[in-house]
Amino acid sequence: MVMKRVEMKTLQLLLPIAVYTSLILGLQILLMDKWLWNAAPSHALGLVLFVVVDGLLLLAMWDKIRFATLGTVLVSFAQLAAMIGDIVNGQPTGVPTDSFRSYLLADTIFISLLVVQGIILSLATIAFAAPFFSSEHRLSLFKIRKH
Repeated sequence: MVMKRVEMKTLQLLLPIAVYTSLILGLQILLMDKWLWNAAPSHALGLVLFVVVDGLLLLAMWDKIRFATLGTVLVSFAQLAAMIGDIVNGQPTGVPTDSFRSYLLADTIFISLLVVQGIILSLATIAFAAPFFSSEHRLSLFKIRKH
């Protein structure tokens, strides 16, 4: 299926909104979650890194740098994997796994950020891959010959 120009414009609008949402949710966790800073400072610093990278990706998207879409795919995948890893077995030293898992799964902002990362990964992957399926792209899998 060839993506239409309108659909691509919609993706180009939604992707920065989703990354901005991720940045805001990450900032909210960093500013509001004192326990995170006390019990798991390495997790907090990792989130700081993701928030900074989100900001850099937004700047790159604003300048319409194509590489920003690939960067967004990679960063959202890494953040989603890290967050799922935290749920599965990422507890800080001295905190039981079940307690940390319950803490994360009860945190609405954490769950919101997790969902947003899945949305970003989906949107960015589609936006990155779509041009490869365009009839004008030289690597198109679905070339249509015009006579």
